[in-house]
Amino acid sequence: MGEPQIGPWWFAANETPTDKATYDITLRVPRGQQAISNGELLSRRSQGDWTTWRWEMTDPMTTYLAFFAAGRFEVEKGTADGRPYVYAVSRLLGDSARDDAFRLLQRTPGIVAWLEEQFGPYPYRSVGGVVTGLREVGFALENQSRPTYPYVGGPDPGSVALVVHEQAHQWFGNDVTLRRWSDTWVHEGFATYAEWLYADQHGGPTLGETLQNEYESYGSEFWQVQVSDPGPAHIWSQAVYRRGGMMLAALRNRIGAAAHETLLREWISRHHESNATGADFRALAEEISGQDLDTFFTEWLDDTDRPARSAANGVPAA
Repeated sequence: MGEPQIGPWWFAANETPTDKATYDITLRVPRGQQAISNGELLSRRSQGDWTTWRWEMTDPMTTYLAFFAAGRFEVEKGTADGRPYVYAVSRLLGDSARDDAFRLLQRTPGIVAWLEEQFGPYPYRSVGGVVTGLREVGFALENQSRPTYPYVGGPDPGSVALVVHEQAHQWFGNDVTLRRWSDTWVHEGFATYAEWLYADQHGGPTLGETLQNEYESYGSEFWQVQVSDPGPAHIWSQAVYRRGGMMLAALRNRIGAAAHETLLREWISRHHESNATGADFRALAEEISGQDLDTFFTEWLDDTDRPARSAANGVPAA
């Protein structure tokens, strides 16, 4: 697993985000081990010392979202809300840690159902997740239909936020994928915003409180990153995630909750299974809201200082 490049490490690919395809993935591992990948499991056959696992992703998927995990995993399969799921947790974790990991993964269908209420139908036929035993991995990844998570110490609120983030990417990043890597905020800002919206609706800080807290939390270095084109050195910086999320929360204040909800749903509907740019989002926001938002987006995404508090910038006075 890896982003922005991983595909050519294990299959022939043009490693660009626009190179989407359907996948038929066959993996052969020593008997007694498991091989987990994207989509739905078509077959598992053992012969001699080897077991062959075959997975199929029938919806278009860009190369970096294809993954596999091979090793000794405990696997749980079933159906929730009419949709098949596959959860896998590494046996490198102890019994208690595995139980914690499965409890966290089992939150997935409920989180997906909530995300559907916000953004429209889930884009894929199956859901799931994988928890690795390699603590040094240090990051999660939104592999299509089956994100990978590091073990983070149990189902605490931070862990739930991570599941919300990676599942939100199934819409923002996986279904609608950026066209160029300078637009990373089109993925990460949206997934971060989804975390904050989930907290707002599940007993955590309100969206307004989060926006105010985030706005006040960072020094000048954070604001000096140009979110709309952060360059290779800052492509995964916190500024891309957090300022992208702040921009969406501020945009909600600027255009109103109803227009904002329509905008995010239309973004998914209009660019379903395809690629889009940050410029496309700006244009759609103006189309849906009927407002001139050039200065708003310039303040949040292009400029390299903190936007001033104002109604125009979507940040009310403290």
